[in-house]
Amino acid sequence: MQTREYLLAIILAFTATAIAMAGEAAETQKNSSATPGETAGQPIKGMWVWSGQYIFEPDQQDQLLGFCQRHHINRLLVQVHYSPSSVPPVIEQPQRYAELIAKATGMGIQVEALDGEKSMALSENQPRTLAVLDAILELNKSLPEGKRFVGVHYDIEPYLLEDWSDAKRRTVILKDLLDYYALAKERIRESGVDMTLSCDIPFWFDTPTSEDGLPLAVAFAGQTKPVQQHVQDICDYIGIMSYRREAVGPNSITGLVTDERAYAAKIGKTICAAVETGEYPAVPTISFYGQPASVFKENFSLAWQTLEHEPGFGGMLIHCYPFVRDILEPGDGHGDLTR
Repeated sequence: MQTREYLLAIILAFTATAIAMAGEAAETQKNSSATPGETAGQPIKGMWVWSGQYIFEPDQQDQLLGFCQRHHINRLLVQVHYSPSSVPPVIEQPQRYAELIAKATGMGIQVEALDGEKSMALSENQPRTLAVLDAILELNKSLPEGKRFVGVHYDIEPYLLEDWSDAKRRTVILKDLLDYYALAKERIRESGVDMTLSCDIPFWFDTPTSEDGLPLAVAFAGQTKPVQQHVQDICDYIGIMSYRREAVGPNSITGLVTDERAYAAKIGKTICAAVETGEYPAVPTISFYGQPASVFKENFSLAWQTLEHEPGFGGMLIHCYPFVRDILEPGDGHGDLTR
């Protein structure tokens, strides 16, 4: 994921002049069994890992997993690196993924295969993107049962594309995105490998668009409704980039996931609210970068406690290692991320 490009998305998110927060959904009884968005019956406390050094270097693997243990992180979203020019796609150093997953599993940490790029879901790119998915599925089949990726996780951000601002083109882009997720879901099912499909969306997918004042909606699978609902219909769970420093309030980590969580509860699925720890100088208030560990821990814990008994809550995600490590463990000290 390119930092500058991602910054553009964040800035775009702030162009909405008002955030219309829906009222809380009527409470429904939460299913006592584990949903696909939970870890062995427990909510996800997850973290993105993009850089190959934490995958391909054994000592870095151990440091990463040690960090997870100290801070009770039970889910890793790990970028799958592959040769950009190989046909079919070839995953780099597959034995390292096997080692990381085996070690993580032994610590009670589940691992999802992560991938994401702004144009990968466009119709012209779908054959290549599906080929990468096939490579992930084949790798997973080769691993011992119980020591495999538990899911595929996409962080596709099409709003970074230059033609996103054109309303007609945006509709095509969103339909391509939904079409890809549906294809990926079917491909995973056909593989016979027990894996979930999840993805990330920005919080503003449910805010009014400038053209019509209605939430971002498209026609897909015979229905016209908000994009975030279509995405949830397809995926097993979603992560919501509710990037704020404040835990509660109308424009906060918890406040920005209200509509998505209500819909998840309605259809029997879950969402994960997400926080940011990377550096974004143009919009610093979206991230905990540069904040003391106490500020991060206080707000993360308060957000968790605010949501944990609400229908549709599946956990929280942290973007990303090693930035959160630098907040929680500056120098040689070891803090403790508790809820």
